Amino acid sequence: PEVEHPILLIDEKPAMSANLDSFTLWHLAYCSFIFDIKKRYLNHLKKSNMHTPKQLRDWYMAHITGTYIRAPFDIKELPKEILNEFDISEDELYFRGRDKLQLNHIADAWSWKDYFKSDSVLLMGDGMGHRTYACRYVGMNAQGFDISEWAVKNNPYGFDETIYWAQDIMDLKTQSLQYDLVIIYDVLEHIHENNLDEALNNINQKTNKYILISVPMIGDPNLYNDNTHKIFWTREQWENKIKEHGFLIREVPDNFLFKNQLIIGEKI
Repeated sequence: PEVEHPILLIDEKPAMSANLDSFTLWHLAYCSFIFDIKKRYLNHLKKSNMHTPKQLRDWYMAHITGTYIRAPFDIKELPKEILNEFDISEDELYFRGRDKLQLNHIADAWSWKDYFKSDSVLLMGDGMGHRTYACRYVGMNAQGFDISEWAVKNNPYGFDETIYWAQDIMDLKTQSLQYDLVIIYDVLEHIHENNLDEALNNINQKTNKYILISVPMIGDPNLYNDNTHKIFWTREQWENKIKEHGFLIREVPDNFLFKNQLIIGEKI
């Protein structure tokens, strides 16, 4: 009798001792495609002269039993046409599984607060805003931005645009403030090498004292695990490039997590 959700009806009231847990209900709503598979199979049996009945039966059974061979692929490689058809954002796929605050975000923020003693902090390219939140959680005056409007809009902390906004690190003309500390985690390796000088110039203009950069370097397997990475450099190459843009390289404290991929610069 239900339009959307069929229900079981019992014609007669069962005896109180009846065991109503002795049956299994097979619910096929989430695999309705198997009816289409059956229809295609029967249609091919009638009309197809390309395959033998055994080949068709093998095809049918492989689909019905879920054993049809599928080639694995990186979901981030889905073409835009398919994403658009199913109303999926590329950024939604990229940030899938990255929407949770981690303990290391808070631990990092405490270390930064103790070491830099900065009154103002800017997080560049902070994704879903985890590190911006962590800095504010430990009492730092922090703001942040990310190039992804989707990530900013869906940040889990309810930040408004005065705290967290959408912006490209390559275009900071609308923001004239300077900060004691600028933090850039896992951003610069995504920028084309030809644009790196401009990005570092922008970073220089935003800080009046320190920068903290995290990048995967040669020797780190993570450098090759993301197909969006564009720069593959050694630590020496990164440090030399940062020096070119008006910074002294400072030693990274031992208590900083993942210090092997961190670079601290002090503005000259």
